[in-house]
Amino acid sequence: MSSSFRRECSLTAPLARLSVALVVLGAARSVSAAQYYVQPVVTALAQTDSNIDLSPDGGQRVEGYGADAAALISIATPDSETTAKPRIRYATYPKETGLDRLEGVLDFNTLYRTPRNNFSLTGRFDHLNDTQAQTPRAEFNVVNPDSPGTAGTGRIQIGVTRNYLLLQPRYEHQVSQLMSLGVSGLYQTESFSPANEFGHVNFDFYQGNAFIARKFGTRAVFSAGGFASRYEAKDVVSTANAVGANAGLEYNWTETLAAQVDLTYQSANVDSTVPPAFTGTTRNWGGSGGLIWRRQSEALRINLGRTITPGSGGGMYSSDQLQAQYDRDVTERLSYTAAVRAVASRGLWANINSSDRNYARVDLSAKWMLTRTWIVQGGYSYIWQKYRTDPTSANNSQIYFRCGYQGLPRPR
Repeated sequence: MSSSFRRECSLTAPLARLSVALVVLGAARSVSAAQYYVQPVVTALAQTDSNIDLSPDGGQRVEGYGADAAALISIATPDSETTAKPRIRYATYPKETGLDRLEGVLDFNTLYRTPRNNFSLTGRFDHLNDTQAQTPRAEFNVVNPDSPGTAGTGRIQIGVTRNYLLLQPRYEHQVSQLMSLGVSGLYQTESFSPANEFGHVNFDFYQGNAFIARKFGTRAVFSAGGFASRYEAKDVVSTANAVGANAGLEYNWTETLAAQVDLTYQSANVDSTVPPAFTGTTRNWGGSGGLIWRRQSEALRINLGRTITPGSGGGMYSSDQLQAQYDRDVTERLSYTAAVRAVASRGLWANINSSDRNYARVDLSAKWMLTRTWIVQGGYSYIWQKYRTDPTSANNSQIYFRCGYQGLPRPR
């Protein structure tokens, strides 16, 4: 076993064990009455990229090969539900060996409920090559589609690895049939190996929120609350302590169509020595709207708006984003997915605006079931980005083909 492989495992193991332990604790109650479902997916992959590191001068075409193993795991009891998706991937690039990496991802959510109380925990841990971390795919996360992300800088560096952990606990108490009170938290940490102050700044982000929610009939839920947060960079002196308020509305028009709207306002006290140094107060707003439409053979999901999020450029960012995904089962064997993501990230204070960028990605894929469990899949991805302070842009076209085994889907 190589020393580089051991180093990667030593970085991944502690946080991975923590995430797995949290999932297991959420699923431990009423084990004797639990219903289990596991869908494994194991595939081999070949792909080609025209400019994998998004170099403004065009880069070079590289071919990559790899193997991917994942499993969708579901555990349900009379009073709890847990879903997890662990995944490991190894890729090798003969012309760019610095991209060779063993990667791992774990997404999970767990819910425990009583007649008057709900507790949930959602999270993600990933250990990714910088090319994957800085160019997120356009599709929504399968396990946690509403999970927040971070503002990447897009400054891809060969040989850099990212470790990321997200935890979101939430507790809600039913005061009456129509009203409830609750608290929620958010913890995000991002670290790079090696780290640097030019787009790969390690950080911690904490947020606590208290809220009140009220139902209006059987279709609408309105919530409002206040929050406090702290951003703290690890490699440079850059902190932001914020307080603010948020409000949201969820509305179900029909069994197949639902929408939500969220608004946020915050005031942050900033102390940053990133040149040129900045100490002061910023006031920022965010707002987003989402739409979900589902039928038996197709689904559409759209999210549009502005979020305030931590970033690896040394501070907090506002991200104006459009994300949309359409899935269609054409036949029992053939299905396809089309997704798009467009993001404009801007630093909340001026001395981190060198990482302000516009980013767009389109992902198209089609899957054919050779048998009930053997699949072939092909896809195309187009990635484009441009920094606000740079007149040039960069783009990458990726074509991939995979084949392998996919377990039977969850019984309906």
